Amino acid sequence: MLLTVLLPILLSAAPLAAQDAGYKFVEPSESLPNNPWHDTFIDETAKTPEGQPNAGATWCDHFLQAAIDNRLRKTAAQMPWEKHPSFFSWTVWGYLSPDSKFKGDARLLEMSRTWLDTLFVDLATKPADAKAAEQWQPNRLNTWGFHDYTMPLLEAEKRPELKKSLGEERIHQLREIILANVRSNTTPEAFNDLMGRADKYINIITHPMAVYIHGWLLTGEKKYLQMAYQIVHTLGRDQLPNGMFPYRYKIHSNRHCEYEMMYYHAMNLRGLYMYWWATGSKEAADIFRKSIPYYPLNMEPPYFFNGGADIWWKDQWRTFWPHHIAMVAAVTGDGENARIANDMARNSVSHDRIDLVLGAHAYQQMGLRKVAAKPVRNNYLLEDPDIRGVRLRFGRWSSTFTAGSFTYTRASAMRVADDDKSFSTLHLARPFVRVAPLEKAYRTEPDYGTLGHSGADYSFARTGTLAAIGTSYSPALTAATWQENQPIAPWKMDELWLMTESGMVGLIVSTAMEDNEARELCHQFRFIIPSREDAKSSDGNRFACGDMSLRIWDTDLPFRIPERTRRYALGEKDRSDWQLCLSDADRSPEQVAQEAAKEQMATLKLPAVRKYEKGYKRFSLLEVSPAGDGDIRKVEALKAGNVLGFLVQRGDSATFVFYNPQEKTEAVRITTLSSKPKSVAASWEKIAPGALGKTPLPVPARGVLLVTY
Repeated sequence: MLLTVLLPILLSAAPLAAQDAGYKFVEPSESLPNNPWHDTFIDETAKTPEGQPNAGATWCDHFLQAAIDNRLRKTAAQMPWEKHPSFFSWTVWGYLSPDSKFKGDARLLEMSRTWLDTLFVDLATKPADAKAAEQWQPNRLNTWGFHDYTMPLLEAEKRPELKKSLGEERIHQLREIILANVRSNTTPEAFNDLMGRADKYINIITHPMAVYIHGWLLTGEKKYLQMAYQIVHTLGRDQLPNGMFPYRYKIHSNRHCEYEMMYYHAMNLRGLYMYWWATGSKEAADIFRKSIPYYPLNMEPPYFFNGGADIWWKDQWRTFWPHHIAMVAAVTGDGENARIANDMARNSVSHDRIDLVLGAHAYQQMGLRKVAAKPVRNNYLLEDPDIRGVRLRFGRWSSTFTAGSFTYTRASAMRVADDDKSFSTLHLARPFVRVAPLEKAYRTEPDYGTLGHSGADYSFARTGTLAAIGTSYSPALTAATWQENQPIAPWKMDELWLMTESGMVGLIVSTAMEDNEARELCHQFRFIIPSREDAKSSDGNRFACGDMSLRIWDTDLPFRIPERTRRYALGEKDRSDWQLCLSDADRSPEQVAQEAAKEQMATLKLPAVRKYEKGYKRFSLLEVSPAGDGDIRKVEALKAGNVLGFLVQRGDSATFVFYNPQEKTEAVRITTLSSKPKSVAASWEKIAPGALGKTPLPVPARGVLLVTY
């Protein structure tokens, strides 16, 4: 039914002709356009070329068909079509685009009219829920999904016949509601406040980019373009060398830098893409170009997201959407991003209801611009400043080291299955100090298991395809992450890792730096195994973890506890991961302790609070390799005074790895082999192979030494 009386626009609104006084704009580094480069996304004469997959188009049609069949709520959309916020953008795209099987289908117009009428009623109706009613404002739109409203409005206003078919009154009412929301969200106070908070937390203002850039397209007012530019400029200002936009940046200190998981990278690129398409900005295109390495580095071929560098509360190992990868390829012509986007489109990976129309546009642009896919980079070892760490990928095997802010592990690894349909992962390998009762399941870990806001330093040495990394740190109390002063455990954790093209070896040493109390010190090795299986072991030392293997070569932690554990992002009851815990406490597995019925509590083994004396020390030496592909024959801890070290024998070669975790120089001498080393690498200087042998080699504080024979 057509609403003949316009609902009142009650959002606070300043006149559209208001001056720019009061805004804190930056001086643009490029001239801002007087007119848009493009003001719509749909070209009724353009079709995606044959052979170019288009995930956005495919899934727009999928959801439109589900809506026509009245089963949209049973799909990933999870809502009836009359109330889904993206539905109007899908119907307008479907009605206009040659890429849709519904082009010209009048049913979409009828459904659009119903959707608009439903929207107007819902926006004017106070929620029945008391808590929701407290926050409610009439006609308030969700700014993080603002483009779902502005994009179809822009298309309709360019096409008088479409506007007439939808109902001119309806389109006028939608425009007034949208503009009222634009005005209320862009007062000097509102914009300066949000931009001030977003200056070090950028995604909170790139999410609502459509408010600003489409506010300019709808009104022609330059102040909205200036706001959009300032967002883009800030995004580029803090972009890291391999394309990442930090999630939060330099809030606590200059060392504070949080990893940007795939979801937030996608949202930042979405805002950037809308700005680029509207303006043709070279600065925006350059930011896209600098972002090229992000997906090829963070997604293990063909398209699995590597979450090893993530901040602990975003820990998911989940691949998000392909559309934003297509945006990178469309803007830059990059073949690696094109390959990932195309593979995801052809194999229907990670498709749901997000940004489908923008994705359809980006894929179409890839085809029209004849972007040629090329193989994704492989067979490399590199330092990655974006994650404050090291990445390695050879074939289907990859490993990662990170010392970034609020990270939950230093080392992780992935092995992609031969059929490309799943992966096995070393999710984390970390020392852990338990101070809270084991039997209670907390959403946020109340123990010392993650890095603090400044992360940690690390030392790095490489030779050929081998890398040695050493780090020392004290873990932070995870539950106090957002406190101004986050407690730090009175423990020193030293880690030494060797990364190779066919596996990794790690040595973890935990030392109490002062007398303290805790319930448990343990070293945790957690895995994501396909089908959520448990690891299999015949001797308690070697474990088959899907397509990976774990071997404990040596440890003085007396108890080995296999258990099921959880990831923060999945909730406290979702025990999707398998973990081997090397512990100094004889206790029940986590899931047994936390899921026990009252009558079972008396039979549980629970770690009690105990005293740890200064100098208490425990270590673990382990190997993680791709199952069946590893070539490590032997791993042995080395006694080198205060220097950590181990020997790895691979085939006919021997590799010595050392790390000095002390604050002063320590000497190392290798006397077990008489032959001249094949290579020597150190984190502090170049060392000639002949320098090793009879004379002890001084290793400076936090220095790493890597020697191969």
